[in-house]
Amino acid sequence: MHVHHLELNMATNKKSGYKHLRSTEKRTVVQVANYFKKKKPMESIIRSTVEATGVSRRTVFRIRKELRETGKLASPKRPKRGPYNRIYSYDEMVIRNKVHKFYNHRRTLPTLNTLLRALREDIKFTGSSWLLRKTLRKLGFT
Repeated sequence: MHVHHLELNMATNKKSGYKHLRSTEKRTVVQVANYFKKKKPMESIIRSTVEATGVSRRTVFRIRKELRETGKLASPKRPKRGPYNRIYSYDEMVIRNKVHKFYNHRRTLPTLNTLLRALREDIKFTGSSWLLRKTLRKLGFT
C-alpha cells in the first residue's frame, strides 16, 4: 500500500531540532488516526498514522495521551520576555557625556563593550548591551 505523506507545517526548535506541533497539526494527526481506527486493528492504526503524517510513533502516542487527559490539544507556548530596565533622561545624559568623553579625551570611538564596561564601573549601570545599544540609537549615535 502506497501512502502519501501529509505536509504538516511544524515549527522547529533551533537548539534541539525538535519539531513543535501546533494544535491544528495535532488535530490532523488525531483525525488520521481516527480514520484508520475505523478500518484496522490498533497496532496497524499507529503504524498507518505514522506513515501518513510523517511524525514519530512516540509523537502519535503523546498527542493521543494529551487529548485523552486534557480533552483538548494545545499549541506550544512562546517564552515570555522579562522586563528590562528603563533608562531615565539623567542616565541618557550621562551616557551621552561618556561617549563624548571617550572621543574628546581618548580620541577613540568607543565600542559597545568598552562603553558598557566604563558605564558599569563609573555609574553602576545595570542594563544589558541590548538596552545600551537601543539607548545609543535613540540618542543619535549609530
